[in-house]
Amino acid sequence: MWVTKAIPALDYKTSIFRAGTMLLIIKNNVKPDRMRTIEIESPEVAVVDRPSLRWVEKISNLMDSRFVIPGTRIRFGLDPLLSLIPGFGDLAGYIISSVLIYTMYNHGASHKLVVKMVLNATLDALFGAIPIVGTIFDLFFKANDRNIQLLKEHYEEGKHQGSGKGILIVTGIILLIILAGILYVLWKIIEAITHLL
Repeated sequence: MWVTKAIPALDYKTSIFRAGTMLLIIKNNVKPDRMRTIEIESPEVAVVDRPSLRWVEKISNLMDSRFVIPGTRIRFGLDPLLSLIPGFGDLAGYIISSVLIYTMYNHGASHKLVVKMVLNATLDALFGAIPIVGTIFDLFFKANDRNIQLLKEHYEEGKHQGSGKGILIVTGIILLIILAGILYVLWKIIEAITHLL
């Protein structure tokens, strides 16, 4: 459905805006009387269907879900295969995820959404670095697929809005608790070794 309205000319570029569940494509046509026609196309179009973001979904699929284990419904991509290469594989996967997140951020992803995406990618990289267990974890966690789903929810349903400061604070507290626990365990181990000597 198209709605046409003439207003005084401001600029003559094509712009894209989101309004609720609609993607508004604004096309400006210069008129002799210095007016412009604004054509508003308002179908429910997923933002990942835009050419500029379509490749992001394709790479995410390649990393997490491109292949199927024969005889099962378990899908996997290059990510669990890369994790088989100690150190380099997980770093390469994390860099690819970071590039995808950066691209989505440049296309309007909110700060809160970016925080969630980074946490997904970081969690995937940390657990993926654990030999054997990490590869199994990569088969089921699929950080890139999760991030694409978050992006769709953000644009199509208006979810994950805001700054994400709350998530960062909670994550920071959890990390501090984990770090304190690790230091405590290490201290006890050193203490036990000292007593044995």
